[in-house]
Amino acid sequence: MKNHLISILSLALLLCASSLSATPIVVENEQIVRDTGSPSDATIANFAVAEGNGRKLVVTASWEGAVDITGITYGTQPLTQGVHIFQGRASTIWYLDAPPVGANDIHVTFAGPLNGVIVGALSLQNAAPGAPVATHQSAGSVASLFIPAANTFVVGVYTENTGGAGVVS
Repeated sequence: MKNHLISILSLALLLCASSLSATPIVVENEQIVRDTGSPSDATIANFAVAEGNGRKLVVTASWEGAVDITGITYGTQPLTQGVHIFQGRASTIWYLDAPPVGANDIHVTFAGPLNGVIVGALSLQNAAPGAPVATHQSAGSVASLFIPAANTFVVGVYTENTGGAGVVS
């Protein structure tokens, strides 16, 4: 991973534990969409979740604007918000335990139009169900992060003040 010297305005981190402490979490699928217009929603079409143990779907979003997310669904299944920062520039991470196997649309709905959005999705295997083991949110830079156990998977999303936004993991 490259070091970037940027001024981060919002950063959200979510830590998922392995369902079995000796089993690493595996990323089965990932996809990112970016809309630089003024969307009021964003969709990742036909996102595939594979058969396997400890399935977890993680969705990240970052955007600039005065509106917030009203919900995220995978097909008809609603996701749960894990961590969220909303201060004009927003970063959020949502998750769904045991998502249905197959391909469904991931739909992110906002309260109104905004100044562009990036949405990323990860399909994980061997992840423990339930809430994340830790979350972190910051309106500045993060000097360090404590990883609570082996085989912990860290998902992060940020919105920066130089006009770009991205997903780090």
